[in-house]
Amino acid sequence: MNIMLLDDHELFSLSLEYLLKDAISTYQYFSKEEALFKELAEMLPDILLLDINLKVGTGLDVGKRVLEKYPDLKITFLSGYDLEEYQYQAHKMGARGFIRKDLGPSELLPTLKAICEGKMFFPELKLSSYRLTHREIEVLELSSQGKTHKAIADELFVHSRTVANHCTEIRFKLGVNSMPHAIRRAIELGILSTN
Repeated sequence: MNIMLLDDHELFSLSLEYLLKDAISTYQYFSKEEALFKELAEMLPDILLLDINLKVGTGLDVGKRVLEKYPDLKITFLSGYDLEEYQYQAHKMGARGFIRKDLGPSELLPTLKAICEGKMFFPELKLSSYRLTHREIEVLELSSQGKTHKAIADELFVHSRTVANHCTEIRFKLGVNSMPHAIRRAIELGILSTN
Protein backbone atom coordinates (compact mmCIF):
# COMPACT_ATOMS: atom_id res chain seq x y z
CA MET A 1 0.00 0.00 0.00
CA ASN A 2 1.15 3.53 -0.82
CA ILE A 3 -0.11 6.14 1.63
CA MET A 4 -0.02 9.92 1.51
CA LEU A 5 -1.03 12.12 4.42
CA LEU A 6 -1.87 15.81 4.65
CA ASP A 7 -1.73 16.88 8.29
CA ASP A 8 -0.16 19.93 9.89
CA HIS A 9 0.63 18.15 13.17
CA GLU A 10 4.13 16.79 12.74
CA LEU A 11 4.07 14.60 15.85
CA PHE A 12 0.96 12.75 14.71
CA SER A 13 2.33 12.37 11.17
CA LEU A 14 5.64 10.93 12.37
CA SER A 15 3.84 8.63 14.81
CA LEU A 16 1.65 7.31 12.00
CA GLU A 17 4.70 6.73 9.82
CA TYR A 18 6.35 4.74 12.62
CA LEU A 19 3.18 2.72 13.16
CA LEU A 20 2.77 1.82 9.48
CA LYS A 21 6.39 1.53 8.34
CA ASP A 22 6.59 -2.28 8.37
CA ALA A 23 3.19 -2.82 6.77
CA ILE A 24 3.10 -0.49 3.75
CA SER A 25 5.27 0.20 0.72
CA THR A 26 5.57 3.98 0.90
CA TYR A 27 4.42 6.75 3.20
CA GLN A 28 4.63 10.44 2.34
CA TYR A 29 3.66 13.21 4.70
CA PHE A 30 2.75 16.76 3.69
CA SER A 31 1.99 19.71 5.92
CA LYS A 32 0.97 22.05 3.08
CA GLU A 33 -1.58 21.39 0.39
CA GLU A 34 0.55 22.95 -2.38
CA ALA A 35 3.24 20.30 -1.82
CA LEU A 36 0.56 17.58 -1.78
CA PHE A 37 -0.94 18.66 -5.13
CA LYS A 38 2.52 18.84 -6.67
CA GLU A 39 3.21 15.25 -5.64
CA LEU A 40 -0.24 14.04 -6.74
CA ALA A 41 0.55 15.34 -10.23
CA GLU A 42 3.52 12.94 -10.26
CA MET A 43 2.09 9.90 -8.50
CA LEU A 44 -1.23 8.87 -6.98
CA PRO A 45 -1.25 6.88 -3.74
CA ASP A 46 -3.49 3.93 -2.94
CA ILE A 47 -5.01 6.01 -0.13
CA LEU A 48 -4.83 9.72 0.60
CA LEU A 49 -5.36 10.55 4.27
CA LEU A 50 -6.56 14.08 5.03
CA ASP A 51 -6.80 15.71 8.43
CA ILE A 52 -10.14 17.50 8.87
CA ASN A 53 -8.79 20.44 10.86
CA LEU A 54 -5.90 22.22 9.18
CA LYS A 55 -4.36 25.51 10.23
CA VAL A 56 -5.40 26.99 6.90
CA GLY A 57 -8.80 25.80 5.64
CA THR A 58 -10.15 22.30 6.17
CA GLY A 59 -9.36 18.86 4.88
CA LEU A 60 -12.90 18.72 3.51
CA ASP A 61 -12.12 21.64 1.20
CA VAL A 62 -8.89 19.98 0.10
CA GLY A 63 -10.73 16.69 -0.45
CA LYS A 64 -13.23 18.33 -2.79
CA ARG A 65 -10.44 19.85 -4.85
CA VAL A 66 -8.54 16.56 -4.99
CA LEU A 67 -11.62 14.62 -6.13
CA GLU A 68 -12.33 17.18 -8.84
CA LYS A 69 -8.94 16.32 -10.37
CA TYR A 70 -8.69 12.66 -9.31
CA PRO A 71 -12.25 11.34 -8.89
CA ASP A 72 -11.21 7.71 -8.35
CA LEU A 73 -8.64 8.44 -5.64
CA LYS A 74 -9.46 6.75 -2.33
CA ILE A 75 -9.62 9.60 0.15
CA THR A 76 -10.02 8.93 3.85
CA PHE A 77 -10.41 11.63 6.46
CA LEU A 78 -8.77 11.70 9.88
CA SER A 79 -10.19 13.58 12.83
CA GLY A 80 -10.08 13.80 16.58
CA TYR A 81 -13.83 14.32 16.43
CA ASP A 82 -16.49 11.93 15.17
CA LEU A 83 -19.12 14.57 14.41
CA GLU A 84 -21.67 13.03 12.09
CA GLU A 85 -21.75 16.23 10.03
CA TYR A 86 -18.07 15.73 9.13
CA GLN A 87 -18.76 12.15 8.14
CA TYR A 88 -21.83 13.21 6.18
CA GLN A 89 -19.82 15.78 4.19
CA ALA A 90 -16.97 13.32 3.63
CA HIS A 91 -19.32 10.59 2.43
CA LYS A 92 -21.30 12.99 0.24
CA MET A 93 -18.20 14.19 -1.62
CA GLY A 94 -17.13 10.63 -2.43
CA ALA A 95 -14.55 9.89 0.27
CA ARG A 96 -13.96 6.25 1.15
CA GLY A 97 -13.67 6.54 4.90
CA PHE A 98 -13.52 8.52 8.11
CA ILE A 99 -11.07 7.44 10.80
CA ARG A 100 -10.86 8.85 14.28
CA LYS A 101 -7.30 9.66 15.32
CA ASP A 102 -7.72 7.60 18.48
CA LEU A 103 -8.41 4.40 16.54
CA GLY A 104 -6.28 1.64 18.04
CA PRO A 105 -3.14 0.49 16.18
CA SER A 106 -4.55 -3.03 15.84
CA GLU A 107 -7.61 -1.62 14.03
CA LEU A 108 -5.92 0.98 11.86
CA LEU A 109 -4.02 -1.24 9.42
CA PRO A 110 -6.94 -3.62 8.71
CA THR A 111 -9.17 -0.57 8.17
CA LEU A 112 -6.73 0.96 5.68
CA LYS A 113 -6.38 -2.38 3.87
CA ALA A 114 -10.17 -2.71 3.64
CA ILE A 115 -10.48 0.80 2.20
CA CYS A 116 -7.68 0.04 -0.26
CA GLU A 117 -9.65 -3.03 -1.39
CA GLY A 118 -12.72 -0.90 -2.09
CA LYS A 119 -14.69 -1.04 1.14
CA MET A 120 -15.99 2.04 2.94
CA PHE A 121 -15.47 2.99 6.58
CA PHE A 122 -17.89 5.45 8.19
CA PRO A 123 -18.46 3.94 11.65
CA GLU A 124 -20.52 6.74 13.19
CA LEU A 125 -22.55 7.65 10.15
CA LYS A 126 -26.23 6.84 10.30
CA LEU A 127 -27.04 5.57 6.85
CA SER A 128 -30.57 6.88 7.31
CA SER A 129 -29.08 10.21 6.21
CA TYR A 130 -28.80 8.57 2.79
CA ARG A 131 -31.98 6.53 2.90
CA LEU A 132 -33.38 6.00 -0.55
CA THR A 133 -37.11 5.79 -1.16
CA HIS A 134 -38.65 2.50 -2.25
CA ARG A 135 -39.01 3.85 -5.80
CA GLU A 136 -35.39 5.06 -5.87
CA ILE A 137 -34.21 1.59 -4.85
CA GLU A 138 -36.36 0.09 -7.62
CA VAL A 139 -34.76 2.43 -10.15
CA LEU A 140 -31.30 1.63 -8.79
CA GLU A 141 -31.92 -2.14 -9.01
CA LEU A 142 -33.18 -1.87 -12.58
CA SER A 143 -30.22 0.33 -13.51
CA SER A 144 -27.88 -2.28 -12.04
CA GLN A 145 -29.42 -4.76 -14.51
CA GLY A 146 -28.25 -2.54 -17.36
CA LYS A 147 -31.69 -1.19 -18.25
CA THR A 148 -32.05 2.20 -19.94
CA HIS A 149 -34.16 5.05 -18.59
CA LYS A 150 -36.84 4.24 -21.17
CA ALA A 151 -36.91 0.55 -20.24
CA ILE A 152 -37.14 1.42 -16.55
CA ALA A 153 -39.90 3.94 -17.26
CA ASP A 154 -41.87 1.34 -19.23
CA GLU A 155 -41.49 -1.23 -16.46
CA LEU A 156 -42.55 1.19 -13.72
CA PHE A 157 -45.26 2.87 -15.82
CA VAL A 158 -43.75 6.33 -15.43
CA HIS A 159 -42.26 8.94 -17.77
CA SER A 160 -38.55 8.75 -18.72
CA ARG A 161 -38.09 12.21 -17.19
CA THR A 162 -39.33 10.83 -13.86
CA VAL A 163 -36.69 8.11 -14.01
CA ALA A 164 -34.02 10.71 -14.79
CA ASN A 165 -35.16 12.73 -11.75
CA HIS A 166 -34.94 9.64 -9.55
CA CYS A 167 -31.41 8.99 -10.85
CA THR A 168 -30.39 12.56 -10.04
CA GLU A 169 -31.71 12.17 -6.48
CA ILE A 170 -29.99 8.79 -6.07
CA ARG A 171 -26.64 10.23 -7.15
CA PHE A 172 -27.08 13.18 -4.80
CA LYS A 173 -27.98 11.01 -1.80
CA LEU A 174 -25.09 8.62 -2.40
CA GLY A 175 -22.61 11.41 -3.10
CA VAL A 176 -21.55 10.21 -6.55
CA ASN A 177 -21.64 11.65 -10.07
CA SER A 178 -22.74 8.68 -12.20
CA MET A 179 -25.13 5.73 -11.97
CA PRO A 180 -22.33 3.11 -12.23
CA HIS A 181 -20.74 4.79 -9.18
CA ALA A 182 -24.15 4.87 -7.48
CA ILE A 183 -24.57 1.14 -8.05
CA ARG A 184 -21.11 0.41 -6.64
CA ARG A 185 -21.76 2.66 -3.63
CA ALA A 186 -25.15 1.03 -3.01
CA ILE A 187 -23.52 -2.42 -3.01
CA GLU A 188 -20.85 -1.24 -0.58
CA LEU A 189 -23.52 0.21 1.72
CA GLY A 190 -25.62 -2.96 1.55
CA ILE A 191 -28.52 -1.23 -0.24
CA LEU A 192 -28.11 -3.55 -3.23
CA SER A 193 -26.94 -7.14 -3.13
CA THR A 194 -24.14 -8.39 -5.39
CA ASN A 195 -26.37 -11.16 -6.77
